[in-house]
Amino acid sequence: MIKQNTISEHTFEIIEDFKGKTKNRAIKLNFLKKLTKTDLYVSKNTGCLIPKNFYKKKNNLINWEKKYKKKLHSSLSEHFSSRHLYFLKFLEKNLDIKNKIVADLGCGDAGLVTLLNKLYNPKEIYAFEASNKIFSQNKKKIKNKKIEFVNCDIESIDENKFF
Repeated sequence: MIKQNTISEHTFEIIEDFKGKTKNRAIKLNFLKKLTKTDLYVSKNTGCLIPKNFYKKKNNLINWEKKYKKKLHSSLSEHFSSRHLYFLKFLEKNLDIKNKIVADLGCGDAGLVTLLNKLYNPKEIYAFEASNKIFSQNKKKIKNKKIEFVNCDIESIDENKFF
C-alpha cells in the first residue's frame, strides 16, 4: 500500500490526490455511498480520501451536522478509527511527532485527536472544528490541557496565532 518515500515524494502524491486524480491510483469506496453526497476514493499511495466532487463549505457544514445529529457519522466509528490508525502509522514511518505541536483541521468529534494523544504523546494538539455544536461537545467531553479545541473553519485559521 504506502511505499516508504521521502516526505517530498509524499507531498507530491498528496497534491495529486487533491487534484482529484483517481484513475489507476485510488479505490472507490462504494460502501460509503449512503453516507456521502459524492463518490469517495482512497488513494493507494497516501491513504487520503479523494471526493469526486467538492462542495461549498457552508453546504458541507450543514450536511455534516445533519449526519452527526442522526448519528450517521462519527469520527469514533469503526471505519474512521481504522482510517485514523492507518494515517497515524503513515506519520510514524515518515515523521517523528512525539513532543511536536500537531493540528487536526476539521476534527469532527475528535476521534483522531484522541488516538493521536494516546498513542504518540505530542507536545500539544490544536483541534479545529467549524461546527459550533460539535466544538462545544468536544470541549465538554475531552478535558486535556494538551488539546486545545478551536472553533473556526479551515479558511479562517490565523496562521500567526497557531503556527
